[in-house]
Amino acid sequence: LWMMYRCGWASKENQERVLAVRITREGFDEILANAYTPKAQEAAGLPKAQLKVRLQWDPDHEPAGTTRLPRRAIQLGLKGEILHRYASDWIVSITDITDTVQEQYRVLQTSGTDQLQVAAERVYHVSDPKTKALIGADDWAG
Repeated sequence: LWMMYRCGWASKENQERVLAVRITREGFDEILANAYTPKAQEAAGLPKAQLKVRLQWDPDHEPAGTTRLPRRAIQLGLKGEILHRYASDWIVSITDITDTVQEQYRVLQTSGTDQLQVAAERVYHVSDPKTKALIGADDWAG
């Protein structure tokens, strides 16, 4: 839902297509295990060039984008070997959901959030304590 909002519901320039990418849990856990927030990067003394995954916590919003939620949305920047493994090993499916996103924006504009038909969102629980600490997941527990 956050990405639908961020791309202007598939209306921003160069963001007119929305793809739903499903990856394996193993792959996502591996991505998180290699992710560094700017704070963790600084604490580890790692130059940006050595990072495999850059993690940024963003404010999460309700679908209209006007109200912030008490949780955070995650942005992950992948490069190098992790990006290669993402593309070649971890992707389960890719679905173009642009038409659905645009239709749901029309629903939002005319009927509000009660009529939206979007995937159920739930908190992703990081099970590895080292990864949880590295990415600052405890900072956003609520």
